[in-house]
Amino acid sequence: MVVENDALLINRLQKNDHNAFRELADRYTERLRMAAGKILGDHTQAADVVQETFLAFFRTAGSFRGQSGIFTYLYRITVNKAIDIIRKKNREKKFYFLPQAREEHTDVSIVVREALGRLPDNQRLPLIMAEIDRLSYEKIAAELALPVNTVRTRIFRARKKLYNILLQMGVTL
Repeated sequence: MVVENDALLINRLQKNDHNAFRELADRYTERLRMAAGKILGDHTQAADVVQETFLAFFRTAGSFRGQSGIFTYLYRITVNKAIDIIRKKNREKKFYFLPQAREEHTDVSIVVREALGRLPDNQRLPLIMAEIDRLSYEKIAAELALPVNTVRTRIFRARKKLYNILLQMGVTL
């Protein structure tokens, strides 16, 4: 039912119906804000990311092909924007990742977020959905329109790659 309603909303959006945009934002803002908040650890930044997500979507709604569900599409934009913020912060604070600074740096979440940002999108998104959002493989598969075994494989590979990235960053596990 939601997918059908989403399809109607997308159709209305593509016809520049601003009420449809408001309905879409009302439907998904809170879920997206929570996802961004879990990644960023800052609810103010999360709200900004969600706002940027909807602006980006609104600008490109005419090109939305519907290959995935609308929530999945918005979720991907949100996660990517949140990770971009983390990358930008880490570029600005690159000294934290020098070996001597790493020993003194106790906020592991920043290092983990940076490592997550280095994962390929097709591995990062399922891993975040599983580990941060605590979704089951079945729910992730449904959201991403993938077979459950593909989701399992991507999460397995993401964990393995994340482990190696963290080791390269000097994190002892």
